[in-house]
Amino acid sequence: MKTVVFISGTNCAGKSVLARNLIKHYGGIKEETATLTICADERVCFAGNGYCGGSECYCGVDKFGNTRILAEVVTRGLETADCVICEGSCLSTIGLNLTNAMFVGDNALVVFLHARVSTLNSRRLQRSNKPANVYTVTRQNGAARAAKGWQNMGIPVLAIDTTDKTPEQIADVVINKLNEYGL
Repeated sequence: MKTVVFISGTNCAGKSVLARNLIKHYGGIKEETATLTICADERVCFAGNGYCGGSECYCGVDKFGNTRILAEVVTRGLETADCVICEGSCLSTIGLNLTNAMFVGDNALVVFLHARVSTLNSRRLQRSNKPANVYTVTRQNGAARAAKGWQNMGIPVLAIDTTDKTPEQIADVVINKLNEYGL
């Protein structure tokens, strides 16, 4: 069974940290192409690239600049992998490009990461020396609405409050869910 996973959330919710922990769990990076990051455990790959860089780099589907090519990238990833994880976008809407990508596989899952505003603020200050702003909170609200929309369409949504959890705890929750999909 082929699975497509979207990791969603606002800035500083923990999307890239989760992706790096999942990559580590699946054996690290075997190869990065212009559009895919293939794990050593070749059953899993990520749409996008940039995970080899430092902790401050933007990764995943943010590299594409838009979602028009996402379905094509997911299709290419599922040719050899059992699971493609799409990380790096807030996914604050449900559009045709995202829907096309979501339904390429047999299974789909949305991992919605969220945190208290004070936590987002603290993380953003650590990361860029700038406080969270209205845009960050607005994006979190939009991602929550989109997650609810996916759920209303029958897509399982794993909502995780990252406020008081370590990155390893968050990854464990997602890994356990992916194990239910046969990974």
